[in-house]
Amino acid sequence: MPKLVYAVPLAKLVSIRKLCPDESSDQNPWDSRLPYLNFEGALYIFESLHEAPGRHAALIIRQEAETCAWFHTSHGEYQQKGNRIHVKTRNSDYVFEILDDTITEENTEKLNAYLALYKLVIENEK
Repeated sequence: MPKLVYAVPLAKLVSIRKLCPDESSDQNPWDSRLPYLNFEGALYIFESLHEAPGRHAALIIRQEAETCAWFHTSHGEYQQKGNRIHVKTRNSDYVFEILDDTITEENTEKLNAYLALYKLVIENEK
């Protein structure tokens, strides 16, 4: 399991920039990321401990009806500048804008619940 290094209750994916123009394939077309532009939800930054040690990935998730919708990046370089979080992977550069970083008891419960729901959905997909 990767190590959680940062979480905020509300963020928005504000930019996705393609870095490698010829890295798309039929199985993983690069433009499949574009529908997630302006996606809002709870944001988590994880540090890989095994798969790509020292590299980071972002997960943004929100509840929709009885399940959840999410977007995650692959492992890359993580940097925070003010209210912006940048994750630069081999193929893409992602920018997330922090909309609310207030940590309250309610927000902490929501962050924990989203993460548990995401883990449950991922386990059920296996």
